[in-house]
Amino acid sequence: MAELQNATWPWPLLACAMVLVIAIWHLIRIRVLRTVFVSYRRSDSAAETARIVGALRLRFGRKGVFHDVVSIGPGANFIEVIAAKLRRCDATLVVIGRDWTTCTGTDGRPRLAAPHDVVRLEVLAALNSGALVVPVLVDGAPLPRLQQMPPELQRLLAHNALAVAGAHDKQALDALAAAIRMAPMRRDLAFLTLCHASVLVLLVAFRGVDGLAPADLTFAISCALPAIAAIGGAALVRRSRAPGRMPRVAPLALLAPLTFVAAISALAVLTVLSIVSPTIFRIGMAVLEAGFAAYTGGVLVALGDTEEKGDSA
Repeated sequence: MAELQNATWPWPLLACAMVLVIAIWHLIRIRVLRTVFVSYRRSDSAAETARIVGALRLRFGRKGVFHDVVSIGPGANFIEVIAAKLRRCDATLVVIGRDWTTCTGTDGRPRLAAPHDVVRLEVLAALNSGALVVPVLVDGAPLPRLQQMPPELQRLLAHNALAVAGAHDKQALDALAAAIRMAPMRRDLAFLTLCHASVLVLLVAFRGVDGLAPADLTFAISCALPAIAAIGGAALVRRSRAPGRMPRVAPLALLAPLTFVAAISALAVLTVLSIVSPTIFRIGMAVLEAGFAAYTGGVLVALGDTEEKGDSA
């Protein structure tokens, strides 16, 4: 380890920097990079919805709020675009005006009862997505009564509604934005892959300055590679199947992979600094990477179970 005396500290700093960058990126994703789908009926609340969308875009960015008037390009299949957005969004706002339940079609029947009504399909998909669903009452509209709703959509009434008195209602819009930021988030295979890859990059970097013996590096990589292979296999399977419901968890729960990365990085740093012996490194690496792999396996099982439920629904 004598040759490390002049080059020891940059590597622990590199490990800390990598973990910090991943943490900051993920926290930005939790706090800022949220996606919101706005469901509304044009004949009922177009103007009010446009004002709410404008206010939310100031908080989440233009791409963070899906509004069909400007978010669907010419020639796009709007049913497919809407379905894809609803599967991946973090929250759905169902804007309800005075005529939301009473708008009728050419046959004189309520449009909400028509099987292929777009608003009906949006609300049903949102309720089945596992994402946050917020009924937003505008123009003084009351929450619909149970008998006014089709049976498939009656679950919407179990979600706490929020009355918004236009874009100037800062208190209501701030409460809405806070709820969206705390909404359950989708499991992300890309983030899991990034965390596992970061572990490998750090281990190889430490080996590059002879901080880890070849045997230690080989053992550590042999622990990490199966998890990466499992994630890659799951990603390929998901690409070949019709996407189902996305499993969602509390935002802070998604930081769990980062705790494993930080712990493994700390173990490697302590080994490079000769504070921890190679034997302790192997034992600690085996325990931590086994826990990380078990966590990853649990996520993949959850993804598979949820997709099967989505396919059978």
